[in-house]
Amino acid sequence: MNRELLKKLQLQAGGSHYPDINPEIQAKFAELIVRECMEWCDAHATIDGSAQQIRNSIKEHFGVEE
Repeated sequence: MNRELLKKLQLQAGGSHYPDINPEIQAKFAELIVRECMEWCDAHATIDGSAQQIRNSIKEHFGVEE
């Protein structure tokens, strides 16, 4: 996961104290959400591949490795 992006999102969600609460679980939770989005794109891939392109963009943006 892109740790800098994750920290930015955590700060937006709960303020300055939030990232200090079990960051490993927070990172795993975020990764699972991103993976769910990627799987949804896989399941809804169209003939022109636009869902696949979106999936790859999500993967790259969040820094999720397969």
